[in-house]
Amino acid sequence: MARKRTLPPPYRGSAYSNPLPPPSPRKHKTLRGCLIGVAAFFLLGIIGVLLEDEDKKKANDARQTALMNRGDDEKEMSHDHTWTIDDVPMAHLQNASEYVSDPEHYLSREEKKKADEFLARLQTDCDVQSAYIVVGHVPNANTYRFAVDLGRKYGVGTAETGRGVTVVVAVEDRKWSIVTTREVQGELPDILANDIGTDYIVANMKKSDPSAAVMQSAEALYNLFSTGNIFVGENHGWTAKGLKLDSLMQAGLYVLDMDRMLSEHTRDSLNTMLSRYSSATGGLALCLLCRDMAGEALGMARSMSAEVKIDSLKAPSFIVAVKYAPNSNKQWGIYYNDPFADKVGKDLAVSIMENQLVENLKQERVDEAFSLALAGLTQKAQTNRITAFAEPTSLSKEEKKTASDDGISDLLYFLFVGLFFGGIILYAVGKGSNNHLYGSSSHGSSDDDDDDDYYSSSSSSSSSSSGGSYGGGGHYDGGGASGGW
Repeated sequence: MARKRTLPPPYRGSAYSNPLPPPSPRKHKTLRGCLIGVAAFFLLGIIGVLLEDEDKKKANDARQTALMNRGDDEKEMSHDHTWTIDDVPMAHLQNASEYVSDPEHYLSREEKKKADEFLARLQTDCDVQSAYIVVGHVPNANTYRFAVDLGRKYGVGTAETGRGVTVVVAVEDRKWSIVTTREVQGELPDILANDIGTDYIVANMKKSDPSAAVMQSAEALYNLFSTGNIFVGENHGWTAKGLKLDSLMQAGLYVLDMDRMLSEHTRDSLNTMLSRYSSATGGLALCLLCRDMAGEALGMARSMSAEVKIDSLKAPSFIVAVKYAPNSNKQWGIYYNDPFADKVGKDLAVSIMENQLVENLKQERVDEAFSLALAGLTQKAQTNRITAFAEPTSLSKEEKKTASDDGISDLLYFLFVGLFFGGIILYAVGKGSNNHLYGSSSHGSSDDDDDDDYYSSSSSSSSSSSGGSYGGGGHYDGGGASGGW
């Protein structure tokens, strides 16, 4: 009888009763992740190139539109020439009613005409002569030196008062400069010149719209000298010059409640508090509250500071401007000088404004909002402590340790996300807006060009029999602002 064979244990029974061995662990996860990351960055690079090409296409389209509006031919499209102060044509010397020189035809006829009208009114109404140059390239892409040298060479500034402004925009160099004579620096300080350049020149040049950049910046210059505020469009509200601040302060008014939104008792108490602060410290504290004003609240605060010259004060000084009306856009802005920044600091000043002013205004407690905010600002600047409410406190050691542990775990997650979107974020840098629902803060320092010491002495006059003439007055000694886009 044959012997029955028995299968060894691994093969006994059905296939379902003999599971396969576990799979071996996957390897090279780190290398695979790196390859994915490299591929993602490569893809973002391609997207960035495509977006850059799209921007160039928009710029060329804008130039073509400008040429069509002017009626010029295609030969005018070349922008390779580097202009010097000796060969750039001066529009005002050829035509007394023109101030904008555009030899390469970046601008449309209509926008250039509007800009010339504003600059003509700037001279007739405000006694400020100007020259506005729009070219492709300037030597070394240094629009600041070009503007100052040009202002001195042609004597851009009135003969009697020396009031002058020179603006240069180098489109292909992507640079701009606004320079002022010494005689107008009080009305157009460096920080306001920078605001005009940033808000109107840079913002429009990023859209490849040089016509709007020139027209709006020219309008902003005229509005600043005529009303004290930088804005574009029809003015429906208070201006810094319209407030007549010197007369109000002489009358003991430091809280300017233009629409009587504060109670009489609160208004009198705050005027007394700010008056005592001024007497005790030698500084200045002003507060404006109104339903409408020309421009943004921060721009109003800066314009008011230029009117009363708080940057020249050695004691802590600040100006608060608030645009407040129910069911409408509400804004606040605070401008302060360097001594206030050293004594109080930006973070604490913003914290006081947001926690006291904003939170109370949201609940329509107007008296409490201004009483607590102004008390906090003046007490901190004068005594280095706040009794009106508690200062923000620092975290304890245990809280810092917990926050640190939580932060490390979150960091690993956000690191990959940040790397993935890094290219897009870098491309979008600078395209945001500085306008917020409830305002912002600023202090009185600004970065000037490093060529300031190079320029001093007055300019010489120049004229043309067929056009206008420059007065030859004014001293270009480093005032103004520069930037790029």
